[in-house]
Amino acid sequence: MKLRRTLLTAGVFALLAMIYVPTPHQGYRAIFSQRDTSIAFFQLLANVVFAALLGGILATTMPKITAGVRRLPTWVWRGIGGIVSIALLSTGAPIGILPKLPRGMKDMLTSCFEADTTFLTKP
Repeated sequence: MKLRRTLLTAGVFALLAMIYVPTPHQGYRAIFSQRDTSIAFFQLLANVVFAALLGGILATTMPKITAGVRRLPTWVWRGIGGIVSIALLSTGAPIGILPKLPRGMKDMLTSCFEADTTFLTKP
């Protein structure tokens, strides 16, 4: 069971590492981009190996971490929940606030969450 979980997590991390592939001259690009098909193979290989190792390490350590977290007292969970809810409310994270914002601010907030990878291709 442990080996299967480790291999699955390592494989998922390796596949996620291949979403953005390195190019020889332009930094990183999405694998689905059709404008440039060149790939820096050895850099991609290093990225995939590192991601697989990280996935394997996390797969073996996460059960121990979650077992320790489950043993935390109830007052700790309530404190963490209170801090998180205060942080979310103070930043305006609830979805209901977004439609009430002015037009310019709403566009600015929604553009922050769009995938913009042009900064990766600049020299």
